[in-house]
Amino acid sequence: MPPKGTSFFEAAREASSNKDRHAPKVARDDKMYMQTQIIKKDLSTFPVTPNMTSYEEMKKTFSWEEGLQAVDYFSDGTMNIAYNAIDRHAKGAKKDKTALLFESANGEKEQYTFETLRILTNKFANVLDNQNIEK
Repeated sequence: MPPKGTSFFEAAREASSNKDRHAPKVARDDKMYMQTQIIKKDLSTFPVTPNMTSYEEMKKTFSWEEGLQAVDYFSDGTMNIAYNAIDRHAKGAKKDKTALLFESANGEKEQYTFETLRILTNKFANVLDNQNIEK
């Protein structure tokens, strides 16, 4: 969350100008250090090409300026994350597209469209509102 009095835009610009500052710090002793194994998959076996095929390439070309244009904001620089993640997609052509796939530990699978998520999140927002729970 940006510091109080800082707009999201300012915080994003600050973060993009200090990329190395946010790099994870890893202690290199036996107890604290853990190697990460990168999982590589053959993209030709996927039924649909993923949005991000290479994290490394995306990291090299990422731009906060472009990223900020892909999100809707209020005039004061704040945003409604539920609207950006769900509602704006449910209003358009992606309404019936699968937004979330869930598989439980015991193998049960559930699938939710953007429209279904919009309905469920609105129901839960009403529950919170009826309990007088505020931001």
